[in-house]
Amino acid sequence: MTVITEQPLRILHAVRAPVGGIFRHILDLANAQADRGHYVGIVADSLTGGQRAEAALNEIAPRLKLGVHRTAIHREPFPTDILVWLRFMRLIRKLKPQVLHGHGAKAGAFVRLKPRSRETIRVYTPHGGSLHYPLNTLKGAVYSRLERALMDSTDLLLFESAFARDTYQRTIGTPGGLVRCVFNGVTAGEFDPIAEAADATDLVYVGEFRHIKGADILIDAVALLRAGGRPVTLTLAGDGEELEALKAQIAELRAKKAAAAPGTPKTQLQERIEKVSGEISANRADEIQKRQTLKSAVTKQRDQIQSTAEAKEAEIGEKAEETVKKIDNHWNKQYLGKKEALNKTRESRLGYLEQKLEQGRADIAAMPAT
Repeated sequence: MTVITEQPLRILHAVRAPVGGIFRHILDLANAQADRGHYVGIVADSLTGGQRAEAALNEIAPRLKLGVHRTAIHREPFPTDILVWLRFMRLIRKLKPQVLHGHGAKAGAFVRLKPRSRETIRVYTPHGGSLHYPLNTLKGAVYSRLERALMDSTDLLLFESAFARDTYQRTIGTPGGLVRCVFNGVTAGEFDPIAEAADATDLVYVGEFRHIKGADILIDAVALLRAGGRPVTLTLAGDGEELEALKAQIAELRAKKAAAAPGTPKTQLQERIEKVSGEISANRADEIQKRQTLKSAVTKQRDQIQSTAEAKEAEIGEKAEETVKKIDNHWNKQYLGKKEALNKTRESRLGYLEQKLEQGRADIAAMPAT
């Protein structure tokens, strides 16, 4: 049911990857805003999302009066980004949105690079993105500086959780503009009972395929369980940069299982899988160790710089105090010397006057009486 309680707004959402939680968040927002009678549109990447994103956007498209617009947007900085931004600006001039809402680092940058105007507010919702990288890495240092540079170009910062807000303020800074938390939620229909499909699996992963999400660890865990005699099943749904690597990982595990000789004890197969899993864990542990080492080195260097600065400050303070004492002693000597000279002059003049006074008295006494 459509309820219009105010003048409809023209709202344009922008996102790079239409997958995972960020896409769910945007669909929820767009549907709720359309229910309230607002004119809503979505701009999204055409390189990711696959059939699921295509189906979801086709489903919501009839409700979006500003339409669905897709263009190729790369996750990392790319030479074509300037062309994408120019297309985005051209679309904004055409649709004339009053609210520009960028979701994620890339779309958030595109939105906030638009010059400030009275007709449009620029809203940004971080969804991880640049906040995932440690500050002591090159990407972390670069992306945090870019976020900090764009912070003052944000009219409203909306966070989907207090954790995201606190992470942003800790790593980027405290914005000068409006900051609000609008928490993710679920709809009433999601509590309705569902009929289990014949091919339903035990576990389902839905989201973007990125190394940071750990889908490869989940695959290894399922393989270990199956090797141990537990027929656990898994469905992966999503898209992203790790898609081909995950397919290759699954194919490799299946090939190892097929290559096992008939009657091979499960323990031998499990040992093979554990070996691969161990190598992955070792690599990750090594990476974590390297990051910790780098972080320790940076911390040590910062402490050394701070210690040196404090020592230098103390040294300058001591020298300044010594100089002040020298100046003070110099002027004290000057003062005492002048005081002594003035006293001598005064005593000399008083002695002269007393001498003249005595002489006058003697002269008066020697005068003949009349």
